[in-house]
Amino acid sequence: MKIISVFLSLIIFLSFCKCQPTKKEKQDVLEAEHIYPYNEVNASIKFYDDSTYTFNIFQKSSYYKKNEKYSGKYLLEKDTIKFIDRGFQFLTCRIAVINNGFVEFIGGSAPLKLKITETSIKDEYAINSLDSSYALFSYHPNYYDFFSEKVKPYSLKKNDVLAINNLLELCISENNNRITHNVNSYTKQCVAVTNANNEIEVIIYCNCKDESKGFHYQITAVKDGCDCHFSVKLNLTKGKYSLLYINGSA
Repeated sequence: MKIISVFLSLIIFLSFCKCQPTKKEKQDVLEAEHIYPYNEVNASIKFYDDSTYTFNIFQKSSYYKKNEKYSGKYLLEKDTIKFIDRGFQFLTCRIAVINNGFVEFIGGSAPLKLKITETSIKDEYAINSLDSSYALFSYHPNYYDFFSEKVKPYSLKKNDVLAINNLLELCISENNNRITHNVNSYTKQCVAVTNANNEIEVIIYCNCKDESKGFHYQITAVKDGCDCHFSVKLNLTKGKYSLLYINGSA
């Protein structure tokens, strides 16, 4: 009888285990990272299908090593990631946007972009044919104060980038005594807005190409270097350029 009792107990136990639903492991829906080549800082973020995320940042110098980890919850609305509860604590901001292969954090204590390495999210606003020499940055008054009037952020479209390239070629052609390189010699960092008249304006920072891909992550500020570095303001609606500034020599 003991053998039968043990056997029945085993059958009941196995049946109970079989009926219990297995816990579903959460899956990644987006991964992005930023490896800073100059000051040994690595940052990465993972968004999961249960509306949670984890963010890791590792900083190293000759004086210290620092590894920070953050986690929280988010909501995805089209191209916008909204950080709920406490927000994105590392930068004290509330939103990020998916913008041409990058996650860009908006309105925090400092600008930050992470390059998307894996994702199941369709970037509906990506410019698929965007030239790799272009880097797009979202306008926010915390970071960029070079627009004198009240403006709104604007997401550049494919035709806008073509118009930018044409205006840059015109600008270089009309100032060829001061700018000796052609448009393809430069990386182009763009911040686009619409002004009070609903005209599309873009500030462009042009810098001679090198092997670094760092220009995709943050606006390059160079004080000299002559015509290897210049900035200009474009009005795409009017097809005009202004505020051309070409760096001087060291």
